Amino acid sequence: REDAMMKSKVMHDSNSGPVFKTTTITFNDGGAFKNRMYTEICPKAASYMVECYRREVNGKCEEYMKFESQAQFEQYKRNNWFWASQSILDDFQKSASYNGYSEMNEDQFLDKKKDAEKVIAACKEPFPFPKPDNNKICYRDLGWASYLRLGYWGKDN
Repeated sequence: REDAMMKSKVMHDSNSGPVFKTTTITFNDGGAFKNRMYTEICPKAASYMVECYRREVNGKCEEYMKFESQAQFEQYKRNNWFWASQSILDDFQKSASYNGYSEMNEDQFLDKKKDAEKVIAACKEPFPFPKPDNNKICYRDLGWASYLRLGYWGKDN
């Protein structure tokens, strides 16, 4: 089960239950960046949460996310999205914007995901952490996956 797999991925906070978030991404470049976001960023991001869904609404991308706990959500967004390469972050800042994260409850999440596309995580157990610049390289250890945000041979691609 996906929920059980996430327990080994982050520091588990036994006092909190699942956390549900939503955000809306606006493409500032007419949508040219959308393909890169959908093929590179979304699968990588989904590797750091329990479930992720998206759907287009009025030319924007709405995302619905489920995290195991508040601790997992905090890890996901810490250090300017540590799991993304600098080139991806730069392209995102030039080509898109998002409205931050809003709370959802479980019923809202379940309702929204019915009409949305599931984002398939780039990496899964036993190697759950994708390299920031390559979704095909997965690690067991978060430290190695995000080490200096460098790609293959120390070059940020």
